[in-house]
Amino acid sequence: MKYLGILFIVCSTTYIGFHLANAFRIRRKLLMQFLRCLPIIRNEIAFCGTPIPKIFRLISEHTEGEVHEVFGNVSDKMEKNKTMTPAEAMEETLTARKYTCLVPRLLELADKLGNYDLEAQITGIDQVRSQAELQMAELEQERAQKGKVYESLGICAGLALAILLI
Repeated sequence: MKYLGILFIVCSTTYIGFHLANAFRIRRKLLMQFLRCLPIIRNEIAFCGTPIPKIFRLISEHTEGEVHEVFGNVSDKMEKNKTMTPAEAMEETLTARKYTCLVPRLLELADKLGNYDLEAQITGIDQVRSQAELQMAELEQERAQKGKVYESLGICAGLALAILLI
């Protein structure tokens, strides 16, 4: 029975370590989805002249998870209230629910859309993309530094507790 408890402790601490490390993977996945959306937004605005609520709906239909929810909610809000700007709809959506690493980029993107002429919007989208790429590089560096540490620490903590209990 004692060894079963020790095995449970080792498994639990290992799970906690891997769970903490997995947060980096989730943030990376969200940021990658967001980066994939930016060229679509840019092209729809630059070449098709698609209204912003329709662009956000399109993105919502072709993504999943938090990115899907955010763009879907913003599109719904803008379609219900025709006078609402993308920045207002985005801010309202983001305050209604917590989203992790995307909040600064999403707010920056929404601020750039619909308030300026075509060239300024395209320039703004390019700026958001470069900021998101910088954030991705920082995240990769942080993941390389801390991800393995969390995994190893979880395993080692479990083994240390097991040794103490033996």
